[in-house]
Amino acid sequence: MAYRPERTQASMDDRLRHFKVLVEQRSFTVASRQLRLSQPALSVSLSKLEKQLGAILLIRAQNRFEVTAAGQATYQYACDRLRGDQEFRQQLAVASGQRSLLRIGAIDSMADMICDDATLFGLLDRTYELSMTVNDSRSLLAAVDRLELDFAITVFRPEAELPRSIHQRMVGDEALVDVSRSDGFLGGDRRLIAYHRDSVTFGIVRDAYDQASLLPFEPEMFSTSPQTMLRLVRLGRGHATLPYPMVKDGLRDHSLVVHPVGRDGYAHRPIAIVYRQLHSGVSIVLEHVAAALRKQTGELDGLLADMWH
Repeated sequence: MAYRPERTQASMDDRLRHFKVLVEQRSFTVASRQLRLSQPALSVSLSKLEKQLGAILLIRAQNRFEVTAAGQATYQYACDRLRGDQEFRQQLAVASGQRSLLRIGAIDSMADMICDDATLFGLLDRTYELSMTVNDSRSLLAAVDRLELDFAITVFRPEAELPRSIHQRMVGDEALVDVSRSDGFLGGDRRLIAYHRDSVTFGIVRDAYDQASLLPFEPEMFSTSPQTMLRLVRLGRGHATLPYPMVKDGLRDHSLVVHPVGRDGYAHRPIAIVYRQLHSGVSIVLEHVAAALRKQTGELDGLLADMWH
């Protein structure tokens, strides 16, 4: 029988990746789903990796498992090796004059901010082959966890709510302003249009109302789209707490009026960048978005000071 050498390098990389996901997800079922492998195939991959390394990586007990000391060392090696491979591919693409693919996810307001920042968008577009996904924070976080996005700009979440595989960097606070159509609110339409109850933003706005609002926090309509919420406001259907850039033109031409909420007259929504593997684009985006958030907050503080004093 002819000898057929095994593709050891490729097999080792695949098995390390499988093992890394398994440790991070703490579940064969979840890891199999994310890797798009059957559970038996994942078990075979683990067994072959243990045989290659000559060490026991996991100890199984009923429906759970414990990572051994050798497993912890292998997990760290897998993280370092896979991150190094990604960085090398990026450097190779730049050296050969190619643009590597950059897959960014963002909530609506942050996607608008990136597109409106000509310097940032131009830099990203020149450096990378750019792909952008706009969605809610929960969906973006899941996409990053499945390695479908390199990183995403989302609403900040406490570390306890993040998967083990996800890293988070704070960017800054985004200002959310409660507004209604000037004539509509004075006419008695005080219905509150709120973000979806399951969203982090819903809790942020509710807390801002508790701090300083003269209005009760009693939402009557809900939406996952700030654009839809603004349209309802402009139609005189109620008031909503929305990102400042979306409403600033209406505040300046007095077609919209502000209702004070929060300690500064508006809600502060913390924004973060989430990722599984650090990408060179993270620091670029973080720096520009942080500066834009600071600029917006200063502009809004000045605008409100002129309105109220």
